[in-house]
Amino acid sequence: TTDIVVEPAGPPLLIERTDGQVQLSWPVTGAGYQLQVRSSVGASAEWQTVGLIPERTGDRWQLRVEATTTAQFFRLLKL
Repeated sequence: TTDIVVEPAGPPLLIERTDGQVQLSWPVTGAGYQLQVRSSVGASAEWQTVGLIPERTGDRWQLRVEATTTAQFFRLLKL
């Protein structure tokens, strides 16, 4: 199960699980955003920058991260 937290006014983040990986993508109109992740939603949980550079595929930015057995929460942060 994947939970999604979307910041207001941010581009929609599409999350798909494929071949043991999680593919994340968003529209190219969402340039200037940085993907972040954390493992819980508590106030003490800190967002960490995903250290991968997204690639443009058609009209979307996309990247893949390894799937984990624990919950992951993603967001796009405007730079």
